[in-house]
Amino acid sequence: MLPRTTKRCTRCAIDKSVSAFHPVRRDGRKDSLRPKCKSCERQMKRSYRAAHLDRVRAYKTLYRNAHLEQERARDRKRSPARNRRAWTAEDSARHRQWYIDNLAREREKTRQRKAADPDKTRAQTLRYKPKQQEWAKANPAKVLANGRKSSMTRRARTRQIFVEYVDPAVVFSRDGGMCGICHVSVTVGDKWHVDHIVPIAKGGLHAYANVQLAHAMCNIKKGARLIAA
Repeated sequence: MLPRTTKRCTRCAIDKSVSAFHPVRRDGRKDSLRPKCKSCERQMKRSYRAAHLDRVRAYKTLYRNAHLEQERARDRKRSPARNRRAWTAEDSARHRQWYIDNLAREREKTRQRKAADPDKTRAQTLRYKPKQQEWAKANPAKVLANGRKSSMTRRARTRQIFVEYVDPAVVFSRDGGMCGICHVSVTVGDKWHVDHIVPIAKGGLHAYANVQLAHAMCNIKKGARLIAA
């Protein structure tokens, strides 16, 4: 007798290849396959999760806490070796070029996704907002540093002069707390900026080689000029 090559799903009532069904995990079925196809099972799981989101999260939290070492070992096993290697300059260049080439497409995909289901987007935002607010209250210095970094990176990507991520804290430490414009020390309590030596408006690149520490007022007075007045 030839082996069976197709099976009818009991949910969608469509004849599909046996590869479209998960193998059953218990004895007793003649063909050792689940009655529903993989696609239908995924849809059922999504529907159940949407209807019982709190219950699913609570169960996953309890299970992970009870099997913490096993879950960590499984996470390490799932991560491929290439994701654990050091991030190189070639990786940064490749990622940067991909971002430039696909920027318009990715933004359009995000806009369409938000427009298609605004309620889901709003729910996802509200789900993380309380945690973000708690973290922000506990780490005001990190919030300020991340805001500076994000603002500079966004401007650089918009003008397509991004070279590398510039961490303001690294610039402050590298310059020894000395303003590169007035050559007066900057204290931690002062308002300070990361100034582009060759301004972005003049074609300067967003890289450590083209930035310096500066008082906020010094940077504002300098503006888009190469040398402060």
